[in-house]
Amino acid sequence: MGHDGGCIGMRDRYLKTGLGPSTPDWDFSLYQVSDVVINLGTNDKGHNVSGAQFQSAYFTLLQRIRAKYPNATIHAMETFKRWYVTETKSAVAARNTAGDSKVKFVGTEGWLTAGDTPDGTHPSDAGHRKIAARLAAILG
Repeated sequence: MGHDGGCIGMRDRYLKTGLGPSTPDWDFSLYQVSDVVINLGTNDKGHNVSGAQFQSAYFTLLQRIRAKYPNATIHAMETFKRWYVTETKSAVAARNTAGDSKVKFVGTEGWLTAGDTPDGTHPSDAGHRKIAARLAAILG
């Protein structure tokens, strides 16, 4: 979410067509989506993004997604390593308090087991299939 240590934060990059700062903005008028799924936070930990920085950037990202997709349900996933859970839940709650009831926290505890990641972080093909099946059930 943040820019610490060379990180490129999704708070700002979400609006762009590429990673470079000079890349054009994405044209969100091309189509509207019914759902947006966010799974962010794992790389932030490695770049020493503080909880406060993460929560602030996440809240801003939620606002920006809502501005681009006024009718979509936004699903904010818990990181599989359970990092920034309080901050993610707080950003979702702040949007809910602001009147946006279509922002949801998605708990992911128990979705993956140790055998679903070859390195303890990145899901294997089987792990991705498990995640996809869980998300499909949520998205309907």
